[in-house]
Amino acid sequence: NKMLKSTNLYLFVILSLLIAPVAVLAQENDMLRDVAIPLMDGLTENNEGSMLFDSPGGRIIYAEASGQNAAKDVHIYYSMALPSLEWSIDQSASCDPNLVFCIKATRGTESLLLDISVTDNKTIISYSLVPK
Repeated sequence: NKMLKSTNLYLFVILSLLIAPVAVLAQENDMLRDVAIPLMDGLTENNEGSMLFDSPGGRIIYAEASGQNAAKDVHIYYSMALPSLEWSIDQSASCDPNLVFCIKATRGTESLLLDISVTDNKTIISYSLVPK
């Protein structure tokens, strides 16, 4: 009986050690549903505001997320995250004057535009992916 309890405890500890990293990875790697870029912690994707269209010229994707994160923090996060995913950021890109920040990037045959705005103390990020 003691051996059974020891075996159960041993299995519990091993399973806990195996499962915990998976849960942490899932939290760290939340991705936008249709765009293979990470969703910054604190942001929530608006699934009803997304659109995916496959065309002969490539895919067109629009996604939106929002949260209480500061717009500057969102800009810094994606300015660092996108190059690590092989996106080349266009440093000379100009933004719509109504936006707080924007990021324009390219990778392969696709262009990505992140528009970052603030409405009612909420930061809103629009992600647009189109063929070059």
